Amino acid sequence: IAYHYSNVGIYVPFVDVLERPDVVPGAIVTFRQEPENRFDNRAVAVVIGRKRIGYLYRGKLQDMANDWIERGDTVSGRIVRVSPDVSDARKNAIKIDLYFYE
Repeated sequence: IAYHYSNVGIYVPFVDVLERPDVVPGAIVTFRQEPENRFDNRAVAVVIGRKRIGYLYRGKLQDMANDWIERGDTVSGRIVRVSPDVSDARKNAIKIDLYFYE
């Protein structure tokens, strides 16, 4: 592991994601670039299986994930917390640990 970030919040555009049975602590997530995203052409989706559950926020971690993916290096993660009761679920409902491998 080259870098590890703990308890990273992700943007959850659709709150119904929180009701999916696979969105639980311990679930492994992967990351997919979305250059066609109309809001952000550098968007990095957080994915379980083939289904998007959210996005990395713009900034350092999104930039790092894009760089790693473009180089062919591995970016992975796991869900550490799912809190459907927070007041703004889109910002605070899912937290992940994020790993960058060289």
